[in-house]
Amino acid sequence: MAKRRRRKKAPEEAKAAGSTWWKHAIAAFVLFHLCANCLGALPNVGHGLNRRVWADARARRELDRWATLIGVERETFEETIFGLGVGYQKTRETLLSPFEPYLSAAGLRQSWLMFNAGTEQSYRFGVRARRCEGRDCDWETLFVHADPEHDWRAAQLGHPRVRSMIARWSWSSFRGSYEHGCRAIANLAFDDFPDARVVQCRFESSTSHSPDHPTPPPPRWEFPITVRRPSP
Repeated sequence: MAKRRRRKKAPEEAKAAGSTWWKHAIAAFVLFHLCANCLGALPNVGHGLNRRVWADARARRELDRWATLIGVERETFEETIFGLGVGYQKTRETLLSPFEPYLSAAGLRQSWLMFNAGTEQSYRFGVRARRCEGRDCDWETLFVHADPEHDWRAAQLGHPRVRSMIARWSWSSFRGSYEHGCRAIANLAFDDFPDARVVQCRFESSTSHSPDHPTPPPPRWEFPITVRRPSP
């Protein structure tokens, strides 16, 4: 008995089968891409779990306020939310781990670190300089963020990525970065102002209006770092 010959698919059938397979592949990739981006967009609280940041006076005030509002001891409240944060972060990392190679290769890195905490204090970065060494020498303000009258290197210091870096410097846990960054800024000032002898970075601290502070105190300057021109 002659073997039955397998019927070859007509060109139209083969084309339809290939088209169906390609559509399924595209659908699978789109689903994978959406899952990767949705999980990647979950807030990353990793840096927020740094207990050195929690030791900052601003963070301590916020913890005290929330503990009082809820009606528990601050130490208990702090340990509870820290434990919840650690558990959340571990869960996020576990869910995201299969997608990490793809996110890294595609450059899709958005961890949504902004606004993971807020305080009633706001800080504005400034730079000033002296053209002589004595105490009688007056300071000359070079730059204050969002101040059109003091806009030295504003395009550079006001760039979103630079602003994001500078915003961290007012926190005690970033003191090392602040010192390094201020020296770099001072070197720029020494280049632009050959007669400048001393450059100082600092932050203007102001208190937001609130029911507790209907008439906030006037702004004050804090966290100064002074850099002297290197000897020739």
